[in-house]
Amino acid sequence: MSLFDVAEKRPRINIFKLGSTYYFKHFFDDPEMFRELEPYYDKPGYRFRMATIEERNKVMKLLENL
Repeated sequence: MSLFDVAEKRPRINIFKLGSTYYFKHFFDDPEMFRELEPYYDKPGYRFRMATIEERNKVMKLLENL
């Protein structure tokens, strides 16, 4: 019988730059993570929106902990 060492795969989240604004879409099962990112949530567009590179960098740091 073979044993496999399977590591859990992290979700891939793509961040897109449109004009000078950064966007991504993702559903978070973890309510705590969503609360941290909620200031960036664009409810009408069902996406997250970051207006500056500093905001994008902050969000990317939070997403690294997924």
